[in-house]
Amino acid sequence: VGTLWGPTSEAFGINNSGQVVGAASLDSGYSHPFLYSNGTMSDLGTLDGGTNGVAFSINNSGQIAGSAYTADGDIRAFLYSDGSMNNLGTLGGNRSQAFGINDSGQVVGWADTTSAVRAFLYSNGSMINLGSLSDRASQASAINDNGEIAGWYIDNTGTSVHAFVYSDGSMIDIGTLGSSPSSAAFDINNSGQVVGRVHSTTGIDPDGRAFLYTNGLMIDLGT
Repeated sequence: VGTLWGPTSEAFGINNSGQVVGAASLDSGYSHPFLYSNGTMSDLGTLDGGTNGVAFSINNSGQIAGSAYTADGDIRAFLYSDGSMNNLGTLGGNRSQAFGINDSGQVVGWADTTSAVRAFLYSNGSMINLGSLSDRASQASAINDNGEIAGWYIDNTGTSVHAFVYSDGSMIDIGTLGSSPSSAAFDINNSGQVVGRVHSTTGIDPDGRAFLYTNGLMIDLGT
């Protein structure tokens, strides 16, 4: 799908109309979020005169969720809709990032509170703190059209990450596989099936296995 005048681009999301979003480099060396539609890549710009940004997800109405830096150097979640990039703010801290959007325009990601990073849901103009299953950080990765959310949180030891599903106001730990100490969820479909990765060591590392979580069971997808 090309680039934005620079040498590189990455695509992260696609909708049912074949519109693609991601990040592409400029000749300045910065990267901007892009929309690829009808054979053309468009620069979506950044927030408040900032430099870099990335678009992660696009819904079937063409609304886009992502993250961009402001002129102050803070990274902020954005919702791009009707030609405008809107800063979604934070939960009281300085930073936020958005990763998923559903067809109702609800956005999920993480945001700083005054004390910790927390998963958020942005809906009807408000950012809602989804909490965590520990005293440590949480992140929402994706949301389906039923409002079910997938993500991960860090446990109270600070050494393990666990995947969660958030539904009907409750966050549920969906566990790991075998003796693996960690897991993280990255996407969820409208049937509530979740995909992600379990990890052979603590934290989020590349030496894990892909999983499918369905009907209350986590299945190793193998290699």
